[in-house]
Amino acid sequence: MSFHIPYQTFFSQTIPGGARQQHPRAVVFTSEWCPDCTRNVPHVIEALRGHHDVVLVDVGSIAEWKDPLHPARTGTGHPEIRISSIPSLIIMSGDYLSVSSIVDLEHAKTLNQVQNLIMAKTEGIMVNSSH
Repeated sequence: MSFHIPYQTFFSQTIPGGARQQHPRAVVFTSEWCPDCTRNVPHVIEALRGHHDVVLVDVGSIAEWKDPLHPARTGTGHPEIRISSIPSLIIMSGDYLSVSSIVDLEHAKTLNQVQNLIMAKTEGIMVNSSH
């Protein structure tokens, strides 16, 4: 299962002191205006189907994302999340407040490439490799 939330909501619920809720372990930073995201996010969802729920965190408009002070770029939204490109897959640890892996998916073009990147960067996270 996957669902979309704005980055402001994600960060307000995952930073220490934020609202504590159950969070899925797989988080993808993405946006509808991003062609790499449009191509790769369905592959991520497919690769993790049956193993992890996926939260799609919208980074906002192009202007918001390009701002060097964007909270996903600087770590101000979450101290362990500093990404420079989208889509990026974040694997959260068991407490959902710390990051165990960040996978840059910007250059992957196929489901197989996405699966291989996830496997290589996450040291054994289960992915759906039936395709």
